[in-house]
Amino acid sequence: MTRKRPFWKRVSFWKTVASVFITCAILLNSLSFIMLKQRISMLQTEIQMLKSDQSNLTEKQRDITNSVNSFLDTWQMGVFEATAYSPLDDRNGMNSWGDGTVMSSGASTLEYIDTGISVDSRIVPLGSKIFIKGMGWRIATDTGGAIKNYKLDIPMWTFDEAIQFGRKDVIAVWPRQQQRE
Repeated sequence: MTRKRPFWKRVSFWKTVASVFITCAILLNSLSFIMLKQRISMLQTEIQMLKSDQSNLTEKQRDITNSVNSFLDTWQMGVFEATAYSPLDDRNGMNSWGDGTVMSSGASTLEYIDTGISVDSRIVPLGSKIFIKGMGWRIATDTGGAIKNYKLDIPMWTFDEAIQFGRKDVIAVWPRQQQRE
């Protein structure tokens, strides 16, 4: 009696295994291909959405640029060195005319001490409204011997308030001067 060979030694077994393996590989490859096509389709959709967003952003950037340019056509901006003075409490004796009740524009110090400001009138014309970040709106009502170029001097009620204010850089915005012909 001849013995049958074990199944793993038979050629037909290995042909079947190879066939199953190849079939599985083909199925996995097909499944991977399908998943890859789906992923590519999703990425293409994302790309289209990003292009649309980019177009909208570019349009918004143009709008912002136009708004800024329009603003800068009307307003000037600058960084000023700001100090404070106390025209009504002249302990340091530095008020220019010795009369702290009248500003150089002729305005009453009492009337404008909370809203006035000393400027270089070549930069900010007297009478101009000027917005100072952190302080709000002021009116250019005074000048001073040390107030040249981008310097501001802010009137305070007391000498102690002026000292406490100290010296600091501030951002200011004021109307652009009309060109004279």
